[in-house]
Formats: sequence, C-alpha cells, structure tokens
Amino acid sequence: MDNKKSYYIMPAGTIGAATYYVLQSGAIHGIKKDNVIGFIDSIKGRDNGADFLGLPVVTPDKANKDATVIVSSFIYGQMITQQLHDLGFDKIVQAETFLTVENTAAIMGKIAEDKVEERHHLNTIAGSLKGFFISTGNDLTLTKLEFIVTQRCTLKCKDCCALVQYYENPVDVETASVIQSIDRAFELIDNVRIVNIIGGEPLMVKNLSQIIDKLSQYNERIGSLEIITNGTIVPNDEVVAAMKRANMTIRISDYGGLAKNKDETYKKLTDNGVRCNIRKIWSWTVNKAFTDGSTDGEKTFHNCDAFCAQVLNGKLYYCSFVAHGDALRGFPHDENNYVDLFSDKVTKEVVKDYIKRTSAMPACQFCTGVNNANEPIPAAIQTKTALPYIKYME
Repeated sequence: MDNKKSYYIMPAGTIGAATYYVLQSGAIHGIKKDNVIGFIDSIKGRDNGADFLGLPVVTPDKANKDATVIVSSFIYGQMITQQLHDLGFDKIVQAETFLTVENTAAIMGKIAEDKVEERHHLNTIAGSLKGFFISTGNDLTLTKLEFIVTQRCTLKCKDCCALVQYYENPVDVETASVIQSIDRAFELIDNVRIVNIIGGEPLMVKNLSQIIDKLSQYNERIGSLEIITNGTIVPNDEVVAAMKRANMTIRISDYGGLAKNKDETYKKLTDNGVRCNIRKIWSWTVNKAFTDGSTDGEKTFHNCDAFCAQVLNGKLYYCSFVAHGDALRGFPHDENNYVDLFSDKVTKEVVKDYIKRTSAMPACQFCTGVNNANEPIPAAIQTKTALPYIKYME
C-alpha cells in the first residue's frame, strides 16, 4: 500500500474492527496506522463527534471521495458497494481481501488478555473465516482450493487473473484428469473451507455435472462448494440438478452488459433451490502479468497477495499465475513451481511445505505480483485477440 493514501473502513462494526486491527498491525504490506483516517457508517456517523476505536465516524456523504473505502461486510458488501458507487466513490476494495485465518490469528497472539474488545472482534472473525474446521495435530486444512476445469471463456478480459487473455487455443481440462486430481487432493488434504470450480468459464465444460458429483463425495470435508461464473451462460438442467445435489453456492459476477444472462441464470438456479448470488464488479486489483524474467522473485513473492491454491492438470499450484503461466509456458518449466499430485513421492508433508512456503518459486521472477491495496482498475475490459508474451519451449 502507498503510505500517502487515505483509507476509510465501512461500516463501523465487528468486521470493520478486525479489518482495522489487521491493517494497523502492518500485516498488509507497507501500510501504517495513520493511513486509516476513519470509519463510514450511515447510522453511527449521524452523531456529531462520533468515534469508533478512537477514529472519527462519518456518514457516506461527509466522507472524502478521494480516499479508498474498505467495505467490511461479508453479507451486505454488495449493497454497500453499490451505495458508495452511487455517491461517487470509485476507490473501493473488500475487507475479505485483507482478512485471513493466518493474519487474524497472528494478531490475536499479540493482543493482551485484558484487551477484551479487541480480542472479541478478532476471535469472531477468525471463527467465521475458519468455518467449522479446526486444524489439529497433523491435519492439513486449507482456507480455499480451486480446481481449474477449463482455459476457455466466453469473455476475453485483458486483465484476467486466470491469464485467459494469453491463450490462443484454450481447451478444457480432461474430465478424467480433474476427477483423479480431486481424489488425490483429498488423500493429501484433510479439510477445505471453500472449494471453487473455476475456469475460464466453468459452465462451458461439457462434463461439469460429473465433476460436481465427484466433489460432492467430499462434502463432509468441504465448508462450501462453489462455482464462479460470469453470467453469460445459463446452466443446463443436468448441471443444475448436480448443483442442487451437491448443495452448492453459485456466485455470478456481474460485469454489466457483458453478463447478459445473469438474471436468467439467477432465476433458474433459485427456482430450482440452488443458492445463488449476483455480485456487481466495477473494478479489479491490478493483476499479474509476465515479465522478461529479470524481476526480483523474492521481493515479488513477499510483496504479493495472490496466494490461492489451484489444481490444474494434476498439479497443485500456489496461485493462478503459476498455474496458467506453466500451462502457457510463460516461463521455463521447473518442477519447483508446483506439486505433482500424481507422483507417489508426494506426501501431506510435501504439500504442507509447499503451501506454507516462505520463499519464492522460480516463476516469481517472471511475474509482476499482486498487491490488493494497489489502485483499482476497471473490470472486464475486453481484448479481441490473445495478448503477446514470450513463450519458453521445453
């Protein structure tokens, strides 16, 4: 984060408090506590001189629109974001960007026992983030795991974090490979709070219902099984039935006119008893892009907020850049960039060491990295042709 920037947190509640403590602690790269100038709250801010955690609370209409607003609500985030956009705010990020089980737990360990209010806020959020899973002993519990089922997409966003914009001839991942990957992943991983089926656009995959049915076999070890879709494809009856059987949640990204079938999709899903929500997306964080390999990999790694374990073609990757970059050959092939799930030599400890790593992968020197506090960019800007990049052959 730029130390010269100003930030509000909205609203002034438990999640807002936890967000403030995380930011104040320095857990987010480079931020100082003075960057947070106050809270926005439509109710609490009505009282002149109101404060929360020692900071002023203002109503949205009184806030500085040049500041970035961190929306701290897991349930009403979309509604609050819409309200802010209607009022002219254009720098908005979500608190879930900053809050993780790891950083809330780390801060809890530094707060004195007599700081009851601070510990309450953090403990509440840490519990929410963990879901119903508790890691004990040799258990390996992940906050999120994503299975990539296709490189294809109905859109071609030039800033896509899945690097779809670089694929000239995208393909689906073989169904047998995905299913084998799922079984192998759950041999090595005990529990996952959120499992996502992603692409590209996952609703393009012909055998998607088979993949959903396979994942549903592990529902007792999955907190929430989800699909993220761009609102361009209405799922067929077979897929909807599988979604319902698996008790899934479908998250529709609303990119305005591009998400032309979002309302029809929402209606079909909800009419058939499938949990579904539509989230309006105005902006993204500046995403990863290929470099010429001269980047300081360690610096990129330690300043990057892009961790999200993903499985592609039987390999476990640290993030989407490493996963898709490897498939695209956007950097020299190196076995240290991933864990081969199909290898008999891979154990739970190998996966743990990879996920909990403290040093860069070889791929990091070919990446610009991601910092979630960077200036937002417009979401889903389209490119007509695949973007150029340097391709490394075997």
